[in-house]
Amino acid sequence: MNIVVCASGPVNEIEFVQADYYIGVDRGALTLLAHGIVADEMVGDFDSVSEAQFAELAAKIPTVDRVS
Repeated sequence: MNIVVCASGPVNEIEFVQADYYIGVDRGALTLLAHGIVADEMVGDFDSVSEAQFAELAAKIPTVDRVS
């Protein structure tokens, strides 16, 4: 199984590979979505996204683990 964990970073340096499972960490979930990839899971405190962005992500991503 090929798993990709995206924790954001400089978007121009990110090269996405085909994966069986995607995990977005904090803003990385938003980065994946911006590239047309809906993560299977997102995890983090999400202090780097707005509440509106978090709500959009949570509506699309099936597994959400928000920690403080």
